[in-house]
Amino acid sequence: YFLKRRYKDAVRKQLEQELFVLSQKDIDSLDGTIGNLNNDDTLFIKRDDNHSCCIDSDLYIQNGYASSSAILLTLIRLSKKRFIRECYIYPALFCLRQYLELTMKDSILFFRLRRKMVYAGELNLEGHDLALLWKNLKMYIGKHDPQVNNIERLITELNFFDSNGELFRYGSSLTKKVLNKNVEMPHIDVDILYDRIIQLYSFFEGVNSRARNAFDELVNNQ
Repeated sequence: YFLKRRYKDAVRKQLEQELFVLSQKDIDSLDGTIGNLNNDDTLFIKRDDNHSCCIDSDLYIQNGYASSSAILLTLIRLSKKRFIRECYIYPALFCLRQYLELTMKDSILFFRLRRKMVYAGELNLEGHDLALLWKNLKMYIGKHDPQVNNIERLITELNFFDSNGELFRYGSSLTKKVLNKNVEMPHIDVDILYDRIIQLYSFFEGVNSRARNAFDELVNNQ
């Protein structure tokens, strides 16, 4: 057991070091390494199963946003450079918020499919208000889970600063210039934020698995 644990720790440290090295090369260091656009260059390619990458999976997308948030915060924690922190903290928070929005919408949809109806007073899933999504989701998970109140506190806190998914997408300066809104940026401790991301992911992945499994059981029993 201990040898296996030491091996995993060694692999993890090696990956962190490689990731840290890669992070030091921002896009400015890549500028000029590729020539100018040709007249027939396109952004996307024609679908080709042998070469194209186009995986349309809700679970992969959700996991990608959550993992991206954790990876970006890991880079910040490993680096002492200010530009690393300033460059990656907004994308990390945006990815966290995007994950929470997607996983809650996904879970609600599968719970609704399982019940074949919606609760009275349920809202539609348009918009980006995390508090409203949480209110809908809580109808399905109930209040018996001891973590529900703790999760709700974090969702409320995040939604207070970014109720419409604009702050971490635009930043405070652009939000004011484009949307004419004065916004407040939260004070952030990167280590605390990293822990909360893992805790939120653990909770919502459990909820999402419960929603999808309940729907699968319904389909299999028909």
